[in-house]
Amino acid sequence: MPRLSDLLELENLGKIQTMKDNPPFKTERQQIQQELSEADEDSVADADMKKAKQMKKYLEKTLTDVERGFKDIEYNLSDFNSPGLKAAYMDAIKQGIAFAHKNKFDGKRAVKKLSEYYKR
Repeated sequence: MPRLSDLLELENLGKIQTMKDNPPFKTERQQIQQELSEADEDSVADADMKKAKQMKKYLEKTLTDVERGFKDIEYNLSDFNSPGLKAAYMDAIKQGIAFAHKNKFDGKRAVKKLSEYYKR
């Protein structure tokens, strides 16, 4: 069991937190600031969700465009060549995702990967 003199010495060195350092109750100002910051976070989250709902149709359209690309490949090419182009198209999409930095799709890299298919 630690001695009282050791505890007092540690308190003087600042290694023990006391009620004076960390009061159990927040001051009125701190309480108001916390409530305001929580309200700001809620309003930002609500605004983001509203914008995300507005973008839903556009995002669904782009996914449909990708699907249409695969269907166009199947429709326009023979069964002999379509698997190769579909694979190259899929690899290009994967390439754009794999080298994405900071959660951004790298379209230039994807286009470069797809153009490699046509150089053969």
